[in-house]
This record gives sequence, structure tokens and C-alpha cells, in this order.
Amino acid sequence: MNKKIASCFATLLALSALGGCAFLTARHTASSAARPDWIENWSAQYPSAQYLAGVGIGYTRSSAEDFARGEIAKIFSAQVNVQESASQMETDRSGGNGESSSLLTSASQNVRTASHKVLEDSRIAQDWQDPQSGQYYALAILDRQKASASLSQQIGDLDSQIEQQKSGLTQSANKLARAKDAMGIVTDLAKRRELSAELRVVGQSGESVPAPVDAASAQSDAQSALAALNVVVNISGDGSGVVANGLIRGLNDLGIQARQGDPSQKGLDISVTGSVFTSRENLGDGSPWKRARSEADIQIMDASDSKIIAAIKPSVREDSRDYQTAVQRSQDSLSQACAEQIKKAVSDYLAAQ
Repeated sequence: MNKKIASCFATLLALSALGGCAFLTARHTASSAARPDWIENWSAQYPSAQYLAGVGIGYTRSSAEDFARGEIAKIFSAQVNVQESASQMETDRSGGNGESSSLLTSASQNVRTASHKVLEDSRIAQDWQDPQSGQYYALAILDRQKASASLSQQIGDLDSQIEQQKSGLTQSANKLARAKDAMGIVTDLAKRRELSAELRVVGQSGESVPAPVDAASAQSDAQSALAALNVVVNISGDGSGVVANGLIRGLNDLGIQARQGDPSQKGLDISVTGSVFTSRENLGDGSPWKRARSEADIQIMDASDSKIIAAIKPSVREDSRDYQTAVQRSQDSLSQACAEQIKKAVSDYLAAQ
């Protein structure tokens, strides 16, 4: 059971209602039956100028503490989402088109899979058990100054990395390396926006250090670098044309203009090669259904040094009363699976740090 305090933290102005001044380095469990002030109101010990706070309720102490930490996480989640939406709108107004916005969305989604390191510094300051109901209450706090220092350091590290990538983008003659630097900048800017939003939450300030690269310019650079890549797809085996089209479609979604061609030709940046195999699977003598299994073994390579960038091995099964129909369905499904998997594999490679 989670106590709803989100409305108390809806804005940073509301957070300033916290009062008090002292910080307890160790958790305190109330020994008296008196109901602590922090359950209904803000504790006098933890002023908003120094701490963020969250209260949780549970039928066990551990669940109450988890809910309390979760309340602090909600503060960040609400504020960061607002900041991210505002940043996306600003990028679009600055000249971003549909494709660059898609790149930003992809990068932001990857960033959101990581946990907020700043929340690791939160701690449980007090616990209390209601002697009548038996329910546990917990107070979680986060030191603003400590969290601000940690976030500022992370932002500074990202800025240094972005500067290095900018240098590589302007100086490298290798088109694949340039694309990797361009996508790295896009990804790091997405990370930076989230960290900056968190810094505004803990610092109670709407100001932050400007990024070393404009987001709209970074999107444009990434789009140009991806479009400049020379990429060919060469697939053999059953339904190879259908699968090749799926691979090309997935790369096109990233802004890479791939085509079918000879992987041994000169001047390539990426080659996609592989094979497709379709087989019949036995469903039993009494079954009226026919099953076809189609699988692909695909390698994506850096054509300049024959280094494998990524490998995907999708496999699908489809049924029909007619075996040829099952084969067609399985190859169509395999084509879709290849499109999705190559898009993710290449995107992860280009954005990896």
C-alpha cells in the first residue's frame, strides 16, 4: 500500500514547503507511540533547501522503505519527463525533421533503460510502526548538495566525451567512424538532458550549463553521416529476396540508404551478408495444419577491415493448411523480424560508448 504524496511534489515550488534543519547519518526507528510529524506534514528536521523527502507505507518495514524511495523516484520521473518533452519540442522548432526526431526518440529510449544513479544516494532516515494498525511508515531523504555534485560531475564527463566525438566527426576520413561519432553525440545529448533535468530537481534551479553542441545540429549531423554510408545487402537461400528487403527496410528506418549488391565491391562501409533456410516441421499425422520454419543467419560487417559489427539469427514458424502458404507466411514474418533486429543491432553499435 503506497501513500500518495505525488501531489505534494508536483512542482519544485511545492517541494520548498519542507521545513527543519538537521540530517541524521543513521536510520532512526521511533520508539514512542507518538505519530511522527513527517507522516502527515513535512518534518522539521529535513528542510527542502537541503533535502528531497518521500514517505512510504507498508505492512512490512522493507515494503514501507521501498515505497518511500519510490516516492523520491516519482519526483525525478515527473520532472524529467517534462524537461524531455520540452527539449524535444525545442529541437523540432530548431529545424529537426521527422527523421532526426526519430533518432532523438530512439536515443532517449535507450537512455531511459538505465537507472538514475542519483537515487542511489537516497537513504531511509526514520521508520515508525503504528501500534494500533501495525502498519509501517518510512521516511526517505536525499541530500540535495551531494546529489547536485554527483550530477554535475556526470554532466562534465559527458561534455568532455561530446567534445572528443565532435573532433572525430570533423577530422575522421572514415565514414563509419564519423557515423559512430555523430550517433554518439546524439545519445550523449539525450543522457545530458536527463541529467540536467535531475540537476534542476535537486538544485531547485531552472538554469543549467549549456551543452557544447546544439541538439538540432547534432540531429542534422547524424542524419547526414548515416545517409553518406555505402551499404549493400547480399542474402542467399530460400526467400532471400524477401528477407533482403526486410533488412534494407530496417536500415532505411535508421536513415541508412542500403541496397542489394556485391559485398566484395570497393568503397563499401558496411556489408550485410547471410543465408536463409526454410524447412517443414512435423505436427503429427493427424494434424490438418502444415508448419514452415524459416531462419536466417546474418552478419553485419565493417567493410573496411572485415570486422563483424553485429550478427542476428532470427527464426520464425507459421502454420497453414497449405504448406506453400505456410512457407510464404514464415518468410514474410522472417523479413519483419530481420528489419527489427538489424535496426536495433546497428543502432546499438553506432550509439555504443
